[in-house]
Amino acid sequence: MTGASWAGGGPVLDLTGKVFFHMGGGDWQCSGTVVSDGGRTGYSMVLTAGHCAIDETTGEFATNWIFMPNWDRQPATFTTACSGSYYGCWTSAGIFVHYGFAHAGAFNNQAVTHDWAFVVVGSGGKGTTQLDGLGSYPIQFLGVSTGNRLEAFGYPAAGKYHGNDLTWCAGTIFVDVSSSNGSPSNATWGMPCDMTGGSSGGPWFEGLNEQNGTGGTLSSLNSYGYSGVRNMYGPKFNGNTDATWTQAKSQTGNHVVGSTP
Repeated sequence: MTGASWAGGGPVLDLTGKVFFHMGGGDWQCSGTVVSDGGRTGYSMVLTAGHCAIDETTGEFATNWIFMPNWDRQPATFTTACSGSYYGCWTSAGIFVHYGFAHAGAFNNQAVTHDWAFVVVGSGGKGTTQLDGLGSYPIQFLGVSTGNRLEAFGYPAAGKYHGNDLTWCAGTIFVDVSSSNGSPSNATWGMPCDMTGGSSGGPWFEGLNEQNGTGGTLSSLNSYGYSGVRNMYGPKFNGNTDATWTQAKSQTGNHVVGSTP
């Protein structure tokens, strides 16, 4: 199924949101979702794409990084102020990416296979509250395989999309067998989906209820596509993803995890 407006409500509406940040001299937007951090006190965690958190060509971390959950419910009079949004904003207290992405040198084969980031946020919103007070999603680093049905969400903002509507796709995943402009053969997942820029970092779920938005386990994310191809691709979560998440559960500040791709 290609991109459609999500009308099912449920936790996925609250826990998926928009990411805003400054990097490389410009201001950008992506998507992200609240991921479990094991119950850490005082902090919460957002999963997004690596390219929504660090410049893989320079190693420059994003600044002014902000997460705004449930963008769908912004008031009609909303401008851009955190105080005017539905839940408010949470700002980064630490960005965690893997060495394989941070040192890729370009958005190349190495980058797309490591294109995840875990961003730690402190109290925020309207008051001083933990983001995961809204809830959070479990994450798995193994377990999905070719032929499984997954659900992808995000806030695409390019082409026919305008960045203000939670959009979703669902379909049978496959491996990217191309190596021309993305991953080496079989190193990333693909899904039929025509979401565009702005959806990067949005979650892929296994087991989400497609009628009411309940359940689901984080299993990949929106990373890249090919011009003229109505598919979305995302990294295969693995031990390196686990290592990045594990370090983010106990630290703050910006960190590159690992020392080799």
